[in-house]
Amino acid sequence: MISSKERVTRALYLEEPPDRLPFGEWEIQGSCLRGIIGREPVLYNNLASYELISKGKREEFIRRQIEDLIDLVKKLEIDIVWIHFAPAESWRGIRKTGEFRYELSNRTFGRKDWGGGRVVIEWNPDSETFWEVETALNSVEALEEYVGFLEKTQDVSVDSSTLELIEKAVKKVGDRVFVCAAADGTFPFLLSPTTMPIFLKCQYTHPSLVKRLLREHSRRQIEYGKAAIDAGVSAVLMNADYCSKTGPFMSPKQFRDFYLPEIKAHHNAYHKKGASVIQHKDGNIWLIADALLIEAEADAYQAMEPSADMKLSEMKAAYGEKICLMGNVDCVYTLVHGTADEVTAETADCIKAGAPGGGYIVSSSNVVVSRTPTENYVALVETVKKKGRCPISP
Repeated sequence: MISSKERVTRALYLEEPPDRLPFGEWEIQGSCLRGIIGREPVLYNNLASYELISKGKREEFIRRQIEDLIDLVKKLEIDIVWIHFAPAESWRGIRKTGEFRYELSNRTFGRKDWGGGRVVIEWNPDSETFWEVETALNSVEALEEYVGFLEKTQDVSVDSSTLELIEKAVKKVGDRVFVCAAADGTFPFLLSPTTMPIFLKCQYTHPSLVKRLLREHSRRQIEYGKAAIDAGVSAVLMNADYCSKTGPFMSPKQFRDFYLPEIKAHHNAYHKKGASVIQHKDGNIWLIADALLIEAEADAYQAMEPSADMKLSEMKAAYGEKICLMGNVDCVYTLVHGTADEVTAETADCIKAGAPGGGYIVSSSNVVVSRTPTENYVALVETVKKKGRCPISP
């Protein structure tokens, strides 16, 4: 039997592993992960993470994430995992101001101060996500000031303490599991209901501002990605989303003008370091797929949301001989609301559509959200182990 790391590597080289298909996730969140490891997780649990960091319990935050990761790997024999950067050891810029509300001194969660002023975020127990509720970046003028600050700040080096989680993860499981980190500076305001509309409007009204901002964010994120590779990760995940369920937030021309040059810069930097690049993209990417995946030379594309009309069979026909595909098991309906038998059937369909000829990794169509029944994700895993035996015929 080969290692999980080699299994994923074979898939990224568009080969079939000699034993079974690989599987893994961008995240397995909340109650689903709790059911797998048998305790309340800190790994992929933003609320627990912010709570610990706000109380000055950084060491516990790191220790518990690593313990969760080790148990996740042991329980599922998962092949590919993702791990966060840690907040810098010296960072004290988080304060709890309400039951579910936190004030951050900057938007980088403990990396070097990139300006932009304070940010207030609030946890929504219903959706089990954080949302930005206040930000200093609330006007074009504020964005201009922010970019000016970034341009004057030439130090884009990485605080070595932010690599502590990654280094420990690589040490504990990286010899056998394919470990990834995320570093993507190409769409910085996705989760800001205040800044994102201003930023998108600037594509029309202040195009030079958009290009300057993306350049500065990319410079910094690329350094973090390179540092993660030096720390031992096998791939970098590009996790900036450009699309809704109906298509991109920008025109194809705007995508090429503003975003594609910075995407290529990320990919080139990571490839030069010997790492693979996985494009994690929600939504319907068809209008930008050629540029994003082929022209930019991505190694893999993860997500393929069925609810966004992203069909694995169509992606396989269009790109299966050029890049590795990962995902398409519906995380919106089937994994959350379906039965274990329905998950089994859909996973088997994805294997049939994606696996023949090699270059397929089984995963959800985005992340495994908190309210996914544990038995449903276990059904996905068991299906891979039973029906994902290679070789797989069309």
